Amino acid sequence: TAATARVHQLLEPLLAILYHHTAPATQATPHRPQAPPVASASCYVLLLVLLMLSQDGSYCARLHGHECTLSSVAWYKERHLTKVSLGSLAIIVLMRSAQHNMGQQDGSIARNSLAVACNMSPHMTSLHPYAAQRMVQLYEVLSKRCLALHIRQLATHPWTHGLREVSTGVSTEKRLSPSSALNHLDIGQGVETLDIGQGV
Repeated sequence: TAATARVHQLLEPLLAILYHHTAPATQATPHRPQAPPVASASCYVLLLVLLMLSQDGSYCARLHGHECTLSSVAWYKERHLTKVSLGSLAIIVLMRSAQHNMGQQDGSIARNSLAVACNMSPHMTSLHPYAAQRMVQLYEVLSKRCLALHIRQLATHPWTHGLREVSTGVSTEKRLSPSSALNHLDIGQGVETLDIGQGV
């Protein structure tokens, strides 16, 4: 429908804003002035909008369809993306946002980025290879930090035989809502002493 098409058209500008919020600062040129950074509060509101949209399973499923495939994404600079669905583009930007913001004192941006991705995950189909690569990269970063924490714990407490269970509270059957995202997806729980954003 026309209303659905308008919602789909809204998603790409929102992802572009989130991307530029986490993009490294670039030197301004006469032909391309540097865009002002998006305030964290504005980015948080943007993620809440994405979080509400991601609670609609049928909407998330349509994002991976042929009707939502983009021929190119001019504003994404790290990789030349062609023939990428809006669903795959959303995962790429969300994984990038989560990884970039994990070292920040306020982890709400990283938590909500992962919450949106978790809500979308049951409906992923025909995922773009680069989107899958970004997911694996984030997993590698988290696993290395958890391993470093485990080794540190064993050195401090030799009787410890494993990592503490870190409850993320994420279920593919229960979608996260904006009001519960901060409580359900606390990536910092159990790793208080470790700066997982270091080296990202």
